Order: sequence, then structure tokens, then C-alpha cells
Amino acid sequence: MRWRVAGSLEEVQQRVRWSGDGGAAAAALVQRWTAAAARIQLQVETTDNTEGVNSTPWAQPKRFIQKPARFVSPVVVGNPQPTTRISASIQLREFMLKNVDRLKSVKLLEIDSSVAYASDVVESFCNGNLTEGLFIDASSSMLFKDDMTIKPDTFGKRIFIPTNLLYLLNINLIKHNGVTQPFSADALDSRLEEFIRQINTSNAQLSLHAINIPHKRINVMDSNNYPLIGTLVSDHHGALSKRIVKRLSDALHKVVPKRFCRFGRFRKNMMNCAWMAICSNDCAFYVMKYMEAYDGSRDPIETLNIPTNSTIVPSSILFQLVSSDHNLADPRHPEMAAFLGPSVGDASEQAS
Repeated sequence: MRWRVAGSLEEVQQRVRWSGDGGAAAAALVQRWTAAAARIQLQVETTDNTEGVNSTPWAQPKRFIQKPARFVSPVVVGNPQPTTRISASIQLREFMLKNVDRLKSVKLLEIDSSVAYASDVVESFCNGNLTEGLFIDASSSMLFKDDMTIKPDTFGKRIFIPTNLLYLLNINLIKHNGVTQPFSADALDSRLEEFIRQINTSNAQLSLHAINIPHKRINVMDSNNYPLIGTLVSDHHGALSKRIVKRLSDALHKVVPKRFCRFGRFRKNMMNCAWMAICSNDCAFYVMKYMEAYDGSRDPIETLNIPTNSTIVPSSILFQLVSSDHNLADPRHPEMAAFLGPSVGDASEQAS
């Protein structure tokens, strides 16, 4: 005869007496009841103080995952660059494009190691041409120096990796001048050590253009409208970018092992940002605008308005670089002085 173990111990003993079974059956049934009661009591004790779980004894405590608090960037970028006069910047660029033969030997830009003559400017700021990395480096140096002079409290929280380091990171993955070269970790470490030595990163939350240490993610800012050109973002920011980021993380860990955490496994986050016009080849200018606005948070990039006009964007950037206080060259050629004016900050026209 099979018994269902239920009720109190007295009820179980009473049913055994009614059935007329012997003492052995009663002892076995009582033993089963005692064991089952002990298991139930143990499960009740383990879940008694667990709030929000199922009340049944066999339920296991549930793990509630809370969303992380929204990170507020400690960097307040604002608008470090003086307001650009649209008409003056366009006239300056057009004047240089038309008079390159007479001005090609004039040094127009010298910010840190970035030096450019009028001929270099014409090649990089002409419509449809891809801008040389030296102008991106000059722009990042200008932003870094502006942080130092205008916002000393947050200086060092934004660090921009120069383009020659990026070249070493993807040297064997992307063809340069039609060929690829073998990747050298030693060459990357040496160049990175030389760069980091010039940077004071004590007590800083590092942001390497798109590597967001506080948020533990890689913020990807791309000016290409991939859905419109019939391709996927993952085709361009998949395994390739993951490998490059890991190389940079490993190199930084080797050069300054106790200063930065490893970020090779950070998740990639495609940010909603302004797109350039199709076939405009203005991606470098958009990168400079992203660097100017980026502070680690999402809002400055998502609300950034960059004109799609391929004349306004390069003209305004060229004007900023040439007229910057950090430009050691003397671009005040008599014919260009009228475009630059005595003070850029006194201009009334604003770039949208």
C-alpha cells in the first residue's frame, strides 16, 4: 500500500492504525514523513528572508540586475574654439586655392610637430580630397592645449592619439600605398612611450577619442551613412576595430602598466552622430568636429550639428587652425591678413 505523506505526524499514525498494517509499515511511513518534513523546513528557512521571490519552498532566490547609473562626464567641453566667421573662412580658403602657385612656400601652420605649407593645405582642403593626418594631429594638439589653458580643472581627461600611432596599429590590416606591412609591437610600444611621456595623466579619466574608460565602452563615431550606401556598420567596425583596440590596450599596458585599465574587451557603441554628404570625402573634417565636442557623454555628439556643405566645414576648420593662438607659424601674409582679421573672437557671424 502506498501512502501520500501529508498532514501532521499524529494524522499519519492514525491512518496507519485504521489500515491495520503492522508496526513495520507504520515505522517506515513515519520515517518518510520525518525526512520530508525536514527537507521542507530547510527550504523554508533558506527562502524565509528573501524578498520578492516565489513563496513555494522549492523556489530559488532570484537575482535582480539593476541598470547602471547614467555616467555624467567630468569633462565640460563647451565651445573651446572661437566663433568662426563663415564668410571670412570661405574667402580665405578660396584665396589659397586660387593662389597656390604664389603661396606654396608660405608656412601656414605649425602646432607641435604638425607643420604645413600652403601647398599642403591646398592638397588636403580641396573639394573631394582626403585630408592628411597632420591636420588631424594639429587639430587634436590645438584642442589639448585649449583644455590646458581654458579648462585647467579638467585638463588631461581628454587625450588624443596621434595618427602616426593609428598607422602602426593597422599597418598589416589596411593597405597603405597599395601594400601592407608586418605589425611590430615593439615599434608601437616605442612610439607610444614617446607620446605618453609628454602627457600628464595623473588622476585623469582617460578618453582616447572613442575609448571611454569610465563607461567601459568604445564609442564609435563614424560620419558615413552606411544604410544609405547599402552596407552595414559591422562590415567596417567588426573584427578589424576589435583587433586594433586590443593592440592599443596591450601597448598602453606595457608602456604604463599601472595607469590605465585594459580596454581590449570593452563593448563597441555606435553613436548617433552627424553624417557627411555622400561622396564628399569629408570624413577627416567630421572627425575633428567629433573630437572637439566629445567629452565622454552621449549628448554632445548626438546634438552636434555639422553643416553638410563641403565648403563650410573645411573652410571653418582651416580658419580655426590658421588663426589659433597655438599656431607658431606666422600666416599673416599681407594678402591673407584681411581674411583673418585682428581678432576672431570679435566676429559676429556664427558657424552653424
